[in-house]
Amino acid sequence: MRTALSIRLVGMREELVHTDDREYRAYLKATIERLEVVLRRLDGILAGQAPAP
Repeated sequence: MRTALSIRLVGMREELVHTDDREYRAYLKATIERLEVVLRRLDGILAGQAPAP
């Protein structure tokens, strides 16, 4: 799951760099931020720690 999420984030960042549509760009930024939070929580779980709030 971590690998799939990381790959998706890389793809979304690439797409963000290449889009000119402001609305879509804002959507991508917000989605990337949410997924980065999920990834950090997942990393914490995998490291044996409690998930961050």
